[in-house]
Amino acid sequence: GFEVVKQEERSCLVKDLSKPSFEEFDNAVQRCWFLLLDIAKDTVDGIKRKDFELLKTMHAKDRAVNKFTNYAMRLLIMGSNYSYLKTISYYHFLHSFEELADEYQDMATHVSEQKQLLVKEHILALEELNAILRSFFNVFGKFDDAEAEKALNAVVAIQNKLHKETLHSKGSSVIAYYILSICRRIRNLMIAIVELKTCE
Repeated sequence: GFEVVKQEERSCLVKDLSKPSFEEFDNAVQRCWFLLLDIAKDTVDGIKRKDFELLKTMHAKDRAVNKFTNYAMRLLIMGSNYSYLKTISYYHFLHSFEELADEYQDMATHVSEQKQLLVKEHILALEELNAILRSFFNVFGKFDDAEAEKALNAVVAIQNKLHKETLHSKGSSVIAYYILSICRRIRNLMIAIVELKTCE
């Protein structure tokens, strides 16, 4: 029942999560964010370095995201301090979160199994999406309409660019599909964050 709930460069905080308490909800959500950002970064690093062994480990990291999102959902069921609407919005947020982690893991698994090399355009798109994801983390902590809109517009721009490039057969269409799926999941996550913030 023990899990790492906070991790820094030279220390980590381990807690017993076998006895759920709603006071741990924010810690669980924070841990989900750190794990997702870690998966996104390691996926791109593994692709760039052609480190197929690192990419294989994304499966275990995705399982950790699932564990913490399920734990957070369980805390909501056991007794949320939030309004009915905000509780529902948190479910939507956590579900979107889990789906986004799945997309990164699926792509990492595909690349590691096929030993597939990505074209420069696809790597750049993934790096841009990871930067947007980090900005979403900041928006989640301190919501800002302008920053949220800017991030959403950036995702749409990447989607449009990928659609055009795919029509001209630049790189693998399978990888383009994964990146477009990540774009869609990131947009869903941002919509869930907006929903959450309008419930406050």
